[in-house]
Amino acid sequence: MILVGAEHTFRIPYALDAYVECKDPKYQQTLFTKGFPQADGSMYLHTQILDDYVGAIHFVIKDNMIYMRKVEESLYKEFNGFFTGQ
Repeated sequence: MILVGAEHTFRIPYALDAYVECKDPKYQQTLFTKGFPQADGSMYLHTQILDDYVGAIHFVIKDNMIYMRKVEESLYKEFNGFFTGQ
């Protein structure tokens, strides 16, 4: 998944069989993400933040829309709510 912000592009790789590790370009936090296909055709991505900060980001992608819910609120203030996607 790729999220484009005003100053940074966040590339969050994921797999369906295991968590994939990456480091985000802005906050330099280690992320672990796994995808879970849903029965309604959407994709649920569970991202764990395991570094200086600990938390989670939940993504649901469906019909070119991305819904995101953050559990760690001190980071990633530029993303919240609904987005359009390609």
